Amino acid sequence: EQQQRSAAAIHRESTRLRRLVEALLTLSRYDSREFRPTMTSVDVDALVAEEVERLVQVGLAEPGHIVVHGGPGAQVITDADMLRQVVANLLRNAVQYGGTDPVTVRVTADGKDLTLEVTNGGEPLTAEDSARVFERFYRGGSGRRVDGLGLGLALVREICVVLRGRVELVEEGPLTCFRVTLPSRPEEPRS
Repeated sequence: EQQQRSAAAIHRESTRLRRLVEALLTLSRYDSREFRPTMTSVDVDALVAEEVERLVQVGLAEPGHIVVHGGPGAQVITDADMLRQVVANLLRNAVQYGGTDPVTVRVTADGKDLTLEVTNGGEPLTAEDSARVFERFYRGGSGRRVDGLGLGLALVREICVVLRGRVELVEEGPLTCFRVTLPSRPEEPRS
């Protein structure tokens, strides 16, 4: 029994270390001036639905816990894999820190910009958390769960910069809302 517990702990920690190394390598790749995104047409509503379903399938979210409000035709020209990383990280954070409150995703595209908002309840962010939430390795106050690596939102920020967009924390009272704005048809992404 002790061996099984030890083996499980080693597996958990090695998995965590692998995720950390992968995240750091990804950040390093995006930080380099040599990375070029692969721009394609992306159906954002379908991509968001796939990521929601993935969270349900792995047991991180209950069916119906994440409510998506999208508009038909939310098509953008962007790097699909990078956008998928943005959506996955924002959804995981919302589920992890949102408590039992539902998570709301809003997708809008106006022909010029794509706007993606992920809103959750849970414990409100402190002033320090709000100021530092996009820093690498920052995992929030001691009262919050700290299961993550502290790289998800930093990665979201770097991806948005590469894709010539932005991510911001929007004050919505007791709710936490992250808003990503990306160009629908970018001219030339940062290299």
